[in-house]
Amino acid sequence: MVRKIRRDGFIGKNILIACVIIALSTAGISYAYWNSGMNITALVSTGDLDVQFDPNTEYEVVNGSGNLSVTFQDSKTLLVEGTIEEAVKEVTEESEEMTIIRPEYSDHYGVLKFKIVNKGGVPAELVDSILENADGNVINCSDSKNTILFPQEDNRGNRMNQEIQISAGADKDTIDFNAEYTFNQPK
Repeated sequence: MVRKIRRDGFIGKNILIACVIIALSTAGISYAYWNSGMNITALVSTGDLDVQFDPNTEYEVVNGSGNLSVTFQDSKTLLVEGTIEEAVKEVTEESEEMTIIRPEYSDHYGVLKFKIVNKGGVPAELVDSILENADGNVINCSDSKNTILFPQEDNRGNRMNQEIQISAGADKDTIDFNAEYTFNQPK
């Protein structure tokens, strides 16, 4: 009889294990059939678009004199203020009877040189530049549309050189101009 109990116990365990395996397999197949969708959870960030003026900006007087100053309201707003004077040079005319020294005036002419850099994390493309100047005394002589600025991370970025020419004569009291540069992420 001892052998019979051992066989019944062994067969009972095998039947129990087989039933558990069948039940778990059936549950797994049923769950897989019932849940036919897939879920992906992710976080994606693109970075920042942060185009700024380089602090190394200067105004160079080519003709005339004056005390224009270039200051920054913030990293994206550049202010040019001050007074300028036309160039005056003495012209001497000599004859046997007399020497005439008279002033000769010429317009003031200067160049605002600045650079634009990308301090953000993604490339930036110049898509539009607008110069508003009713008098026509200011000219934007740098057309860099569709130029891509790469980020300054790890000193791999580039700079966009720009120039604005300012000229004025005795007929103008105030020169008022506004330049705007529009950047987007390249497509």
